[in-house]
Amino acid sequence: MPEHVFEIVVALCAGIGLAAAAGIRAFLPLLAVSIGSRLGLIDLNPGLEFLSTDLALIALIVATLLEIGSDKVPVVDNMLDVVSTFLRPIAGFVAAMAMFGDLPQPIAIAVALVMAVVSLGTQVGRAKARLGSTATTGGLANPLLSTAEDAVSGTLSFLAIVLPILAGVAVLVMLWILWKVARSVHRVSVRRFGTAARSGRGTRDPMEITPEP
Repeated sequence: MPEHVFEIVVALCAGIGLAAAAGIRAFLPLLAVSIGSRLGLIDLNPGLEFLSTDLALIALIVATLLEIGSDKVPVVDNMLDVVSTFLRPIAGFVAAMAMFGDLPQPIAIAVALVMAVVSLGTQVGRAKARLGSTATTGGLANPLLSTAEDAVSGTLSFLAIVLPILAGVAVLVMLWILWKVARSVHRVSVRRFGTAARSGRGTRDPMEITPEP
């Protein structure tokens, strides 16, 4: 494989990893990009070199800590999810775009938009998993699930910077798992509502008065 083709494949895998991570935590992948750039591990897209500045690094550290902490607080985590519906795909776009320095800018933008869809996909899968956790545990397991999400997003972000090919493979595996989880949650919901509908069928209101013939 020609060297420049391999570099493009590596950049695409890194972009996929960061975009998927952004679908779970918006700021953690951007923080990874900032740190990776400052350590000389990656070369940023010329339009996003500001991510390596001191101000950007400090802002991303604060934003990441706030996002991770807020997601552990009941009610606040639901509000965060509403805001993140728009924020996470944007973060996925920016994080992926930062990795495409070797692509012509119009192509880089187009590919980064596709990566934003990947962010949206992992966000939907995450929301389905949260729905299943809330339905089965009454929300008690949500903080534990949130911690697992931190670990997944952090691991994907790390791999995207250090081992991009592995990050791409990990995203494919994760999307498959999320798809299976989403199907399981859908089955449980259908079974539960179906059972409720059947149990309600044919019952009579005890207060109902039967007219005399």
